[in-house]
Amino acid sequence: MTDWVVTAIKSAGWSVKLMSSIGTHPMRLAMERDGVREVVRIYIWNLTHGGGHRSKHEFRVQITGIESFELEPDGKTLILGWSDDFGAFAAFDAGRRTGALGSSPSIQVLETTLKAGAADGAALQNKGEGEFALAVRPDRLASYVQHQSAAHAGDIRSILADPESEHNSDDQVIDAAVADISEHRFGSAEELEQRRAILERIKALEGEVARLKYAGGRGHNNPPELLPAEDIAAVTELEEEASSLKGELAKVEPDVARVGRSARWFRQFVNAWRRTKSEAVKFGGKVADKARDKAAELVIATVIGGAAALGHIVNLAEGLVQAIIKWLGLV
Repeated sequence: MTDWVVTAIKSAGWSVKLMSSIGTHPMRLAMERDGVREVVRIYIWNLTHGGGHRSKHEFRVQITGIESFELEPDGKTLILGWSDDFGAFAAFDAGRRTGALGSSPSIQVLETTLKAGAADGAALQNKGEGEFALAVRPDRLASYVQHQSAAHAGDIRSILADPESEHNSDDQVIDAAVADISEHRFGSAEELEQRRAILERIKALEGEVARLKYAGGRGHNNPPELLPAEDIAAVTELEEEASSLKGELAKVEPDVARVGRSARWFRQFVNAWRRTKSEAVKFGGKVADKARDKAAELVIATVIGGAAALGHIVNLAEGLVQAIIKWLGLV
């Protein structure tokens, strides 16, 4: 799960440097973008049903492995729960949990909050006495870190701010690359370094695709089995696009228009998946006109069967698009 946090932050264009050993919980990292630096301590557990006599519409993080939360000095402390089913993080106010933890401690969040967060990017839940919990979609997690104090005071306007203007700017870069009307400069140290960064993201994406194709069990109690043929076909198309991009970037002078078209393809995949996932969460897996998007062929399996790897693939694909856009600006 900590890998998913790092991927979500990187996908928003932040560089991430780990400040704790791999596997350490809580994880500590520094994230930086455009001269802004945040040091973050992250506690995270899976979200599970409330259990016992709790409402069937309530979920919780069961806090294990610690006796108390330690706040990050001069930084941010995140208490998160992750839900594969909803594709969202639950986020709780660490500032209200500085004392010793009791026996079998847990923190609750409502199903309606998780659904709204997955659909809209972020959603609030008033827990009373001035405390607010959130549900945050991975593409808004970095924004949540930036605006954490306001969010837990009940103001998520900055997290929900329409990113359309930024997306429009990125689309203009991609469109210009596809048109290929400029001369290009290859071989600088910065260009080659960014090209390597793209190839590293492709490698990570290919690894997750392999996991989804060959270990895609349909439920927690079923043994791993191959995904249905239609799901394999959709994943294979993504795999082929990644392989084609990798081959192009291996050339001394890549075809910039071809790289731009690849960035456009991955962006459309990410947008289609998020739109369709939102509909599936809202309507219990029923998506109108399912065949309209390639990504939609995979979403139903994710929502119903718990193929959590696909959500990670989408985050990796979004990060890949941002890395390509940065490279296009260098050539």
